[in-house]
Amino acid sequence: MIRATLPCSSIALLRRSCLPCAMLLTVTTANAVPLDDFGPPPPTDPSAYTNPAPDPKAALDSILTMPPANQGAIALPNGVYGTRTTPTTDNVLPPALQTSFKIPTNGKPSPLFGAQPYTQQLLLFEEFGTEKLDPTLPAPPLTFPVPIVGPAPTQDPNNIARSGPSAAALEAFMRQPGLYPFPSQYSNVLDRNPWKAQIEAFLNRHPVGSPAEGRPPGKGWSHQRWNEFYPQVAFKTVQAGAKLNGGMRDRRQMHNYAVGEFGPGGLYYQTSDIPTTTGTTKGIDTRFHPNMPIQNHKALWTFDGTFPVKLLMVRYGQPVLMRHYNALPIDPSANMGFGLHTITTHEHNGHSPAESDGYANAFFFPGQYYDYRWPMQLAGYDTINTNAQDPRAAFPCAPGETLYVNDATPGLKTCNNGSIKIRGDWHETMSTHWFHDHMFDFTAQNVYKGNAVMMNYYSAMDRGNEAFEDGVNLRLPSGSALPWGNRDYDVNLLVADKAWDQNGQLWFNPFNSGGFLGDQILVNWQYQPRLNVRARSYRFRILNGSVSRYLRIALVREVVGTGGEFPGPTGSGLSYTRVPFHLIANDGNLMEHTVPFDGSMDLDGDGDLQNHNAILPTMGIAERYDIIV
Repeated sequence: MIRATLPCSSIALLRRSCLPCAMLLTVTTANAVPLDDFGPPPPTDPSAYTNPAPDPKAALDSILTMPPANQGAIALPNGVYGTRTTPTTDNVLPPALQTSFKIPTNGKPSPLFGAQPYTQQLLLFEEFGTEKLDPTLPAPPLTFPVPIVGPAPTQDPNNIARSGPSAAALEAFMRQPGLYPFPSQYSNVLDRNPWKAQIEAFLNRHPVGSPAEGRPPGKGWSHQRWNEFYPQVAFKTVQAGAKLNGGMRDRRQMHNYAVGEFGPGGLYYQTSDIPTTTGTTKGIDTRFHPNMPIQNHKALWTFDGTFPVKLLMVRYGQPVLMRHYNALPIDPSANMGFGLHTITTHEHNGHSPAESDGYANAFFFPGQYYDYRWPMQLAGYDTINTNAQDPRAAFPCAPGETLYVNDATPGLKTCNNGSIKIRGDWHETMSTHWFHDHMFDFTAQNVYKGNAVMMNYYSAMDRGNEAFEDGVNLRLPSGSALPWGNRDYDVNLLVADKAWDQNGQLWFNPFNSGGFLGDQILVNWQYQPRLNVRARSYRFRILNGSVSRYLRIALVREVVGTGGEFPGPTGSGLSYTRVPFHLIANDGNLMEHTVPFDGSMDLDGDGDLQNHNAILPTMGIAERYDIIV
């Protein structure tokens, strides 16, 4: 639960080619010169297409003789391969010790350690922050750090294969600008995995032929239409075990802790209840509540390894590249009994090419990275509004910004009156997305373990500036200090059920394949936080981040006394009354019109006006609702 309160006062090409840049600037007509090769991989290519046996039975028999698809992900020393049970080895509740409780599934109640509701500040999402993809930057001095032993809970004190890099080394590496090796259309098969020596020591196998990039080789896995949708911005992140936030993304926040509610004097300038977190997330640890223990690096695997939850802010028309590093333990059983150290990232509901869509078998290993390129184009790009003349299909921008647009006169366009028109159909303008792990057989466990973040799409219609009036912008609650992407009154909420063991460490039951239900509902990974708000309208982007649980969320206001519609807990002297709202988007799609949840409409035609008064419809797993209150 979350409580809102008013404030009291308140090759060479593989390395550094700029060929795409040149190509983009020399095309003079939309269709005169093809920007990319659309042919299939040649027969000598490692990704060349192969046809199945003509006989269907022979084709099936051939498949059945193959090793398990994720066998390599569970490699153990001396040529042994584990099974799906290998990652369950360290689970604190093996089947013989489990209970008959339904919630948490066959587990024990999660201890609260004296934590009380609404006694901690909600951690608002922390932006990844993108930067221009610049091939002229020099190679940085630091390479991706290797795992070493170190003190718990952030490392393993005895075993390198069960540990990770130090928090300081990861932080220093991640702070460096740019990407090196520089991203390329084809997978980087020239450089080696920097963890090669440590992996060989664990497996007792020499050599290990592990490239730096986990994307498979060949044309079949190359980035499609790479030159046409050449990434103009990029960022890097790392999947890592739980660690203290060192504030490395502070200067990557669009607001820079300088304007709006995130600036001095604003509601969210202090990012947590820790007094030293003014204008920074440095010092925020991985507790679900201040009374609860810090999470062990084997229990919780988040983006950057830190709290708050991360947020990617993107704009239609501007292709983006994410370099996703894997810093999880080499030993597949170093996981507190659930989750797997190989990952593959899926941008949920996005129009992504296959090689960047988080295909379940396209997983990558500890020490590797995977470059995901998301074109960020409107649906109908190839067939609708190809001259880019509709103002509703546009890239929101700041004065002086430029964007390459492949319209009737392809080239760089300059921001004019807050936008740059782009190709495609504005009718399917999306808003609230998320991306998460898609690992074969382990998606639920890895998502539950922390491999999930949210992603806000910004557009001419939904630019994140409530004061900008151009006849297209919907002016949804957000703020106005920035040309686009204000989050002062636009709040992301990740709601998910969790459970933890008697030591307070995140727990999941991998032995029950019927679906796991936790006994605690966390918001942004916090136990019943509070959010300070102004007396004004807000937009909430709500994601059901559970792996099995459906949610039904209602919005109420606490009333002192018995004057509310619903009684409070016995003896509390409190009651509750409904707070109506409007639904504006579902599953990332802006709706044709708002839907009132105020009791004025019979939304499901059953004759009852009250069953959706301040109550959202049931939310399925991964579903998103955007509401305005």
